Amino acid sequence: MAGGFDWKDAGYALALIFVLGILLIILGPHVNEGFTNQLQRCDLDNPCSGTLKCMNGFCSKTDPLPLSNREPVDMLPEGGPAPYF
Repeated sequence: MAGGFDWKDAGYALALIFVLGILLIILGPHVNEGFTNQLQRCDLDNPCSGTLKCMNGFCSKTDPLPLSNREPVDMLPEGGPAPYF
């Protein structure tokens, strides 16, 4: 059958999609997107405790970090040419 629709191939594709979907459902709770288990989940029914705030579904600190100038950036001399890389 040249150039026609092949029901056998479509069945294989749908079966593959179904099997992969079932695997994702089964393995979904075990995949935590790179987050460690130490993070506390939060939402409207489970607010964060203490000074933590809910950000993207996880409790986190929102205190501003102090600025530190560990490695200052060299400035160009005034009137000097711009560097071209």
